Amino acid sequence: MSDQSFETTYGQMSDGELAKVLRDRRDLVPEARTALDLEVRKRDLDPSQLRKFRPHSIDKPWSRTRLGRFSKKIGIEEMRTKRIRGMWLVTLLVLSTLFAGILGHFGILEFFWPIITTIAIPAFTVWGHWKLKRQAWFWITIALVIAAHAAFFFFAGWPWGRRWVPAMTIAGLWNVDLIVVFTIIYFVEKLIGEKSDGSARLGG
Repeated sequence: MSDQSFETTYGQMSDGELAKVLRDRRDLVPEARTALDLEVRKRDLDPSQLRKFRPHSIDKPWSRTRLGRFSKKIGIEEMRTKRIRGMWLVTLLVLSTLFAGILGHFGILEFFWPIITTIAIPAFTVWGHWKLKRQAWFWITIALVIAAHAAFFFFAGWPWGRRWVPAMTIAGLWNVDLIVVFTIIYFVEKLIGEKSDGSARLGG
C-alpha cells in the first residue's frame, strides 16, 4: 500500500478507530506509522490519551451517534479518555451504601437517587471542565445546574418513586443529563468568549 493510501485510509477513520490502530503502532510498516502520526497531528489529538480509549468506546464511538461531531465540541469525547481510580470507586461505593442505609433508616430511601443525581451530574461536569476552574461564570453555571436539579426533584420527585430501577436506566438518564449540561457549558463559554473578544476590539 502506498503512503497516499495509508493517509487516505486513516483520514477516513473516526478518532476511536485511530486509537485502535495506534495501540498496534509498533507492528505497522514505517510508511503506515508515518501516515498514522501525521493524521493524529492533523486532528490535534493526544496519542497518550487516545491509547486510553476503552474497547467498548472504540467500537461504538460518539461520532457515530446522532450528536455527530458536536459531541467533541461539548467535551463528551474528552470525557471518554478520563479514568476514575479504583480506590475512588471503592470509596464512592462505600459512601453510597452508607448514605442509602441512613436514608432507609429514616424511611426516605426514595430521596437517594434524586440526591445522588443532583450531586453527581455537577461533579462530573466539574471534573470534565476542570480547565475552567478559574472562571467565575463557570461556577455560577454549576450553581444554577445544582439549583435546577434540586428544584426539579423537589417539585416533580423521582419518576420511579421507591421502585427498583435498572442500572442501565440510571446510566441512560445520567448520559442525557450530562449531554444537556455539557451543551449549556459549551454555549455559555462561547458566549462569554465572544463578548470578551468584542470588548477587546472596542477597547483597542
